[in-house]
Amino acid sequence: MESPSTNGKSGDSRIWITWETQRRNEWLANSFGCDYSRLDFSDRSPVIRYLVSALKTLLLVHTKRPKIVFCQCPSVVLVLLCTILKCFYRFHLIVDAHNGAIEQLRSQSVLARMLKKTFVLADMVIVSNEVLTTELRALRIKAMMLPDRLPILSSNAESSALLPAITESSRPWIVLISTFARDEPIEEFLNGVAGAKVDFTLFVTGRISKAGFLLNHQGSNVVFTDFLSQDSYDWLLQQSEVIVDLTLRPDCLVCGAYEAMAARKPMILSDSPANRAMFKYGVVFCDNTVGGSRESIEQVIGDMDRLKLEIPLQIEFHRAIWEDGFQRIERVCQEFSAS
Repeated sequence: MESPSTNGKSGDSRIWITWETQRRNEWLANSFGCDYSRLDFSDRSPVIRYLVSALKTLLLVHTKRPKIVFCQCPSVVLVLLCTILKCFYRFHLIVDAHNGAIEQLRSQSVLARMLKKTFVLADMVIVSNEVLTTELRALRIKAMMLPDRLPILSSNAESSALLPAITESSRPWIVLISTFARDEPIEEFLNGVAGAKVDFTLFVTGRISKAGFLLNHQGSNVVFTDFLSQDSYDWLLQQSEVIVDLTLRPDCLVCGAYEAMAARKPMILSDSPANRAMFKYGVVFCDNTVGGSRESIEQVIGDMDRLKLEIPLQIEFHRAIWEDGFQRIERVCQEFSAS
């Protein structure tokens, strides 16, 4: 699906290109005054998807003749294409690598070497935290840090009607955000909370078709929601008491943490240097073990009142970090535009 574009800043041609659908892209495109183009053809076969996306990207750059191109990585193919186009159209290239692309960069594959070369050739690579910034700068990559902005959650009151099967519990609701990816310690958390000495209902998001044997945990206080529309997902977050988002990746800042702040809910996050640097208030850290999971859920429920009061402090702390990062990057963009 191809998204409509928004108007960039007058006299300062910037475009943002992504081949995937993620909240971060649209928020940052709007923040930096870019024409936003979401070229998401993921419903088509891989060959057709990449061919159509590449042709539309080429047409977009040729038509707009921008001074600055922001592109998302992943897709690695998109970054490679933009690096080639930069040679012909002479724009400044800024890659938003966030978290995911860095895992690919660390391998010894041919693709990783190509990706490193494109990052070195880019005018800037944006990542989500200082841990990644330091790592990339050691590779002679011009990296700058900018975490996600807080999302605006849907206020559609009717979305509760879309969840008739899971809205009857009177116990505190805890939402475990999951895509059942390999870096998510879902099994450890489910095993841990099974022995917790507190009362709650746990809602596990994500497609049931990917849950596999984890569905054995489903019971009176554990509900697998299956895929939810954006309205239903946002509504569930806002109705919960606690939001949990875990990862085994030590330098990853998960989207669920920002969604928890937007919903003004306490959160349970994996204990990592990146998380501890970014989240200071309203959070309980989990060490991704069975015992750690049990302790974290008992702690968050036992200390709920204090954690709720701390959420506004975390929001202000995050806004200050985001604004500082944004202003630093925007000043560089203005230098690019003036060159």
